[in-house]
Amino acid sequence: NLQGFKSQTDPEIVATAGTVVLGVTGNNAFPSPPVDLKACRRPSMTLIYGVAAQAHGGTAATAQKNNQREERIVLSRKLAH
Repeated sequence: NLQGFKSQTDPEIVATAGTVVLGVTGNNAFPSPPVDLKACRRPSMTLIYGVAAQAHGGTAATAQKNNQREERIVLSRKLAH
């Protein structure tokens, strides 16, 4: 469910976002995606790094990871519409 990102785990968000980007890339049904697809990859990578840092970084790292998660969700929702 593309609109149910908030209930997904961080790894699920990264996996879903990757699947969406792959599905839209080069797809004639989406000739002009609402976001730059190359730019969509960066938030997934920063979320992956954020999850790893959270395990060792305390509340500041958790807050940063949550911000990265939200950024990934926002871009994914734009692609879903």
